[in-house]
Amino acid sequence: MNNVSIVGRLTKAPIVGKTSSGVEYARFTVAVNRQYRTKEGTYPADFLPVVVWRNQATYVSTYCSKGTLVSIIGSLQSSSYKKDGQTLTSYDINADSVSILESRSISEQRNNQVNTFESEFKEINSNIGTQPKTTFVEEVDNDNWADFDE
Repeated sequence: MNNVSIVGRLTKAPIVGKTSSGVEYARFTVAVNRQYRTKEGTYPADFLPVVVWRNQATYVSTYCSKGTLVSIIGSLQSSSYKKDGQTLTSYDINADSVSILESRSISEQRNNQVNTFESEFKEINSNIGTQPKTTFVEEVDNDNWADFDE
């Protein structure tokens, strides 16, 4: 039995394409947190490649974007290819079902925050080099450094 069930967030917008026979597909990566914390208190994530077909591809490409929280049910699919004389294997989750787990308003709010951040970032980058440089000079009292000498 080959069943995969994951919950995670898209790392970027899906990439849409068609096979040579005209079947639509969408590829994307989902970040899935592991179930334990590191010493630093964070959850490590796995970045899992997913492919969806036909109507699911249309659905995902229309309604999902970077950061969308999704549930995916499908199977693990392997494929082999040769590169530089070596046979390599890659794995994808072949999704049978993709469900969005957040409301449209939450998704739109997140997208607006990302778009605002990106436009502010671009504005800051475009202003680099056009603003005068500021130099900070701090006076240091050398008498207080004696306490730190050992």
